[in-house]
Formats: sequence, structure tokens, C-alpha cells
Amino acid sequence: MFSGVRKLASREIWSELKWASQCAFTHRTSIALYTLLGILSAGFGLVSSIFLKNLIDAVEARELTAVLGAACVMAAALAANVLLGALTSRVTARISIKVRNSIQSSVYDRIMVANWEDIGEYRSGDLLNRLTSDVSTVATNTITIAPTCVTSAMQFLGSLAVIFYYDWIMGLLALIGVPLTALLTRLAVDRMRRSNKRMKEADAALMAFCEDSVSNVQTIKAFDIAALFGRNMRAVQEESKAAHLKYNWLSVMAHSAMGVVGLIVSGGCFGWSVFRLWQGVISFGTMTMFLQLSSRLTAAFSSLAGLIPALIATATSSGRIMELCGLDSEDGAADAGDAACAGVYLNGVSFTYKDGVEAIVNSTLYARRGETIAIVGPSGRGKTTLIRILLGLLEPDSGEAYVDCGEGVRADISPATRKLFSYVPQGNTIFAGTIAQNLRLAKDDATDAELAAVLELAQAHDFVRELPDGIDTVVGERGKGLSEGQAQRLAIARALLRGAPVLLMDEATSALDMDMEAKLLEGLEEFRRDRVCIIATHRTRILAACDRVYMVDGRNTRLMTAAEVAALAGEER
Repeated sequence: MFSGVRKLASREIWSELKWASQCAFTHRTSIALYTLLGILSAGFGLVSSIFLKNLIDAVEARELTAVLGAACVMAAALAANVLLGALTSRVTARISIKVRNSIQSSVYDRIMVANWEDIGEYRSGDLLNRLTSDVSTVATNTITIAPTCVTSAMQFLGSLAVIFYYDWIMGLLALIGVPLTALLTRLAVDRMRRSNKRMKEADAALMAFCEDSVSNVQTIKAFDIAALFGRNMRAVQEESKAAHLKYNWLSVMAHSAMGVVGLIVSGGCFGWSVFRLWQGVISFGTMTMFLQLSSRLTAAFSSLAGLIPALIATATSSGRIMELCGLDSEDGAADAGDAACAGVYLNGVSFTYKDGVEAIVNSTLYARRGETIAIVGPSGRGKTTLIRILLGLLEPDSGEAYVDCGEGVRADISPATRKLFSYVPQGNTIFAGTIAQNLRLAKDDATDAELAAVLELAQAHDFVRELPDGIDTVVGERGKGLSEGQAQRLAIARALLRGAPVLLMDEATSALDMDMEAKLLEGLEEFRRDRVCIIATHRTRILAACDRVYMVDGRNTRLMTAAEVAALAGEER
């Protein structure tokens, strides 16, 4: 059984490393250049070792011409190595950035088009960790592992070849490290992989905690629980620390074991070279060369030992990224076209979330062009689910959900029909940037005059005009610097600027007082006249402006009577 688990882990690692190598394949020319530079560096190192022998032998023989020649070659080789090191560093940085950006943009795009319910299972901090830390790990290691492996192998084989040329017994001593290295690698890989995976998960949990708490600082302060979150932060840090130290210990042990192998090889070579010098078989220059070459063999072993943690980290990070890339994409249903929307219809729609929560059952509603309908009901009874279905974020388990595009054409509601909706989300949805930039998210080529027009309709023109830089005023993340009511009015203005045939508002006036809400609805009357308008709300005084009101209660949607609507509005007053 244990053997089967190890084989499965090995297949997973191979699959993950194969995926990582495919990501770097488009940059194969640059990676080949990087590898060539490493090979040249190893070659110049060998040349300097050989000519060091010649230099020392020439000094002992007092041959001035030979001394000067060997010294010049050594100086040239060392200078070339310095230049190659600088060039290699520059090439590495350029390739790493290219590969990172390529993978990162691809993963980002994948997250953006992933099925909404699937992506919702991940904490935002975990997604950020995969998008930044894991991508950086893969990008850096995929461009260095193969070249380092090739360069170290060339350095090892080149040094071994020179040693064999001068003394085959020393060459055999150097080969002792090969089977020992293979055995140690086999023993280390599986444990290090499991430990690295736990470390990545702990890092993701830490980032998720930080992201959650930082985005909710106001709430933490309001409840006076900063000390509690501080303790929780330290607890999460301790878990991350334990995972890191465990992985570090395994890495240190693996690297030390490899180092011991390298010392055995270099020590054997050193001892044999001293013995051969004692016998008078080799010169002092040859012994010096042997010592330097054995040092290069040790360096090659150290480089190969360092590849084990890099391979494990690359495989683990690749697996975490592959998990996101494997998420189902949103269903690309038939394009809804550019026709004006004549109506939105839900007939007998039911939906159950993946965790088994039954959200809505056999629900029906319709809204035609020129009509305003309201969706009301207690919290947690299905209003939000209906909104998500209308936006194509969720696909009904049963029933019909479609848009009437006119002239007998209808399109099933899907991601493709979102272009027909202008959406005002619940809560503060203002991004960091200027007010103008926030508005132009809905229409990037909108003129200042168009911005002014929608701000006027949303009752936001006056307060924006009083800001220091008007529409060019910079606001912080989540609309920092604005009140909740101001942020809501800007979100409404943004939806109006989009100009889609369906206006969908989810608790869009919850932060407005009664007078401002009345002015807003009055200002939108002309705008709503040629559109479908759907409002999800708890504010029952809005209901007087609606053609129909649907109650979502007990996970079922029903059309309310005029008397029920009047009674509900009367309760609020």
C-alpha cells in the first residue's frame, strides 16, 4: 500500500512538473540562451583549472614564457566568467518576469471566467496567494531548474573527464557519489513534497486571514476586538511557522546529506592526489588542478542537491495553480445579440447549491419593457439567488430562465446575456481610483458630459461637484472617503451609464434617506420607461413605484396582491 501511495505521488509530481515546463516552453529560446551561458561558465571554469596546473608547473620549471601564457589564459577565463555571471543575472531576471506575467495573466483570466459557485469555494486570500506566491515560485524555478541541472551536469562530467584523463582511479572515486545521490533523492522527495504542501496551505491561510481582517478593519474597531484578532493572527502565524520549520528541517537534512556525499567525493580525490604526489607520480600543479576539480565536483553536487527543494516547491505550486486552471468555465451560451430586451422571464425555476442548501423552488416571475417589478422577502429566503440567476452566475437546476429579445427571439439567461443588464450590486462596490474611472468601468469611452448626465440622474451631481477635484477626485479602496449613501449613488450612476435594456438593482437605496430615495426614483422615471427594471429591496416604500411585487418566502416566489402590497407598505410607515 505504501508503495502504491509513493507511486501515485511520483506520478502527481511528474504531471505537475510537466505542466510547469509547458508554461516555460514558449520562452524556450531565452531559456536556451540562459543554459548556454551556464555551460560557457562551466567551460571557462574548467579552462582556468587546467591552465592553473600549467601555470604552477611552468613556475616550478622556471619557464617564463609558459608562465605568462598560462597566466593570460587564466585571466581571460576568469574575466569571461565575471561577464557571464552579470549577463546571466540579467537574462534570468528578464525571463523570470516574462514567464511570471504570462502564467499570472493566464491564471487571472481563468479565475475571472470560472464558474461562480466553484470559485466561491476559495477564500480570496488563498486565491491571491496562488496568483502571486505560487506563480512566482513556478516562474522562477521553471527557468532555472533545467539550466542549472544541465550546467551542473556539464561541470560534473567535464571535471570527471579531465580527472579520468590524468588519473582513472581518481575518476572512479568521483563516481561513488552518483548512486548515493540517487538513493538520497529517492528517500527525500515524498516527505518533502508533503511538507511543502502543508507549508503552502499554511501560507495561504495566513494570507487569507490578513486579507479578511484588513478589509474589515472598521468592523473590528467598531466591535473593539482588535486584541482578539491580534491573538488569532499570532495563532495562524504559529501554524505557518511550524510548517515552514518542518520543511526547512527536511531541506537542511537533504542538503546536508548531499553535502556529505560531496565531501566524501572531494575527500577521496584529495587523499588520492596527495598519495600520488607523495609517490612522485604527479606534479604539484596536477595536484592543485585535482583539488580544484574536486571542489567543482562538490559544487556540482551542492547545486544538484539544491534542485530537490526547488523541484518540490515547483511541483506543489504547479499543483495549486493547476487546480484553478481545472475549474469549469462559465457556460458560453448563445449570444443574446444587440436587440433591445422586451422582457425577462423565470418559469418554475429551482436551484440547490452544491452544499445541498435548497435556495429557491418552482419560482416564477416576469418583467416586460417599461415595467418596474420588485422582489421582497425576509433575508436568506432566495432573493440573492434569484439575482445571481438573472445575471447568469448560477444556472437553474430546473425551469426556464430567458430574455425575450423581441421579434420572436429569446435567449436563455447565461453569461452571454449579461451585456443586457445594468447592475447595481448590494453594498459598497467602489474601486480605488478616481470617480470618473469608476464610472467609466461601465463605458470606457464615455464623455464628461455623459458622466455629468448620469450623476444628475443618480442624485450624485451636487456632492461630486463639491469634491476637491470633481469627477477626478481620487477615492480609496471600497470607496474610502465617501459615505455609504454617496457610494450607492455612484454605483447607480455607473449602472445608468452602461445603458443596458435591463436595470437590476439589489438593495440599491438601502443607505439613502426617504427624501433622497424619492428624488432618485422620480429622476429615474423617464430612464425606466423604456427599460426592464427589477428591484430587490427591503424598503417597502419603493413598492408604490412598481408595477408588480414578488414575495420570496419559504424559497418560493409568488406574486403579491395589491392589498398585500399596501399592507406591507403600511407596516413600514
